[in-house]
Amino acid sequence: EKVKRVDLRVTVYDTKSPLHDINFMDIEGKKDGIIYKSAMDQARHWHGLIAVLIKMADNEDVRKEGGESSAKANGGSTSSLADELAKLSDLRDKGVLSDEEFSIQKQKLLS
Repeated sequence: EKVKRVDLRVTVYDTKSPLHDINFMDIEGKKDGIIYKSAMDQARHWHGLIAVLIKMADNEDVRKEGGESSAKANGGSTSSLADELAKLSDLRDKGVLSDEEFSIQKQKLLS
C-alpha cells in the first residue's frame, strides 16, 4: 500500500485559523518503507509532546484559578500527579518522548 503524505493536524483556539497542518512526508512511499515509518515516528512524537504540553498548561491554569487547593482537600491532587507521571512514563516507553524530554517534563510536574 502506498502513502503520499503524513501530516499532523493541530487545532488551536483561534477562530480565524483554528487548524494547522504540519507535514512530515510529502512524497509517495510504501507503508512498510523507511521514509513512511520515520515520518510516522516523528508525527507521533510531536503529537505526544503537544498533548503533554497542553495538559501541563491546563494543569497550570487550574492551579492559578485555585483549583489545586480544593483538589488537595479531596485527595485528588496526589492521584492526578501520579496519573500525569504515568502518562509521561507511557509516552517515554512508547518512544514518543526521549529520556531527556521525559526528565524535563517530570521535573516540571514535580515542581
